Amino acid sequence: MKFIQRATTLLAATMLAATGTLMAGASPASAASITFAFDSGNGWGQIVVLRDGKSAGYLYWNADPDTALGWPGDAFLVHDDLADGYGIEGHLVSGTVDRVATTRGKNSPYTSPWNTGNLPEGLQVALHVCYVKGTSSICSAKMIKGA
Repeated sequence: MKFIQRATTLLAATMLAATGTLMAGASPASAASITFAFDSGNGWGQIVVLRDGKSAGYLYWNADPDTALGWPGDAFLVHDDLADGYGIEGHLVSGTVDRVATTRGKNSPYTSPWNTGNLPEGLQVALHVCYVKGTSSICSAKMIKGA
């Protein structure tokens, strides 16, 4: 799939550009480093969650429909790569629009359904992804994209 290929390329190319850190666990020996890597192009965007430098999951945004792949437009999904007890939760916010896609309660690997709905052409939306467990979460910075 197109976004999986982009995730692999993104991980190799942007490890140094990752931002944000979470220490999870009871002691430094069991602590995990959580970082985020961003990539985007015309009509798409992706935020990858990295746990100790390995992909834990991602959020993928698709602005326009891709009929060849059967992907809707104005849509995003999240994917959880690791069976580590944590989930991936994605958020899209713009004005009164507030949408969530999540892997909470699902066994990994898991990809959420597309969260979609028509948005006005050119509307700016803020997307971010969170690494979640119970009431704890660490979230990426926001990626601003056009609908």
